[in-house]
Amino acid sequence: MQYLPIGINLAGKKVLIIGGGRVALRKIETLELYTRELWVLAPSIRDDIRNRSWINLIEREYQRGDLAGFFMVIAATDNKALNLAIAEDARQCACLVSVASDPGAGDFISPAIYFDGNMSVAVSSDGLDVKKSVRWRDKIARILSEGFLDN
Repeated sequence: MQYLPIGINLAGKKVLIIGGGRVALRKIETLELYTRELWVLAPSIRDDIRNRSWINLIEREYQRGDLAGFFMVIAATDNKALNLAIAEDARQCACLVSVASDPGAGDFISPAIYFDGNMSVAVSSDGLDVKKSVRWRDKIARILSEGFLDN
């Protein structure tokens, strides 16, 4: 195990997602449960991201210096070299960074999460087998939804 499972309070903290495609959308779908302080930076942004009127959109290529003022950064472009450069820039800015194309290159990973009211279960493979994490999460969700642990 390389990653410490912790909960982070994102209230009032700015989060930047660099990339405007399918992976960025998946990250947004999780993050929007915790904060509305989201920015998306990409030259091209999907309509289902654009339609979230509360997301701050920056429609252009990434530039050094874009990370200033952000608490957390997610590099979710389709360019692996750019994602790694973003991770290095984030370290210079003391931002937490996640690299979608190379989980080991970032400071944190996003687990597969199941929610039930104020309870949550997070399943992680330390970024090594995301599909297996999702399968485990789904199995746990079925068990919990059938009431096996009610008390």
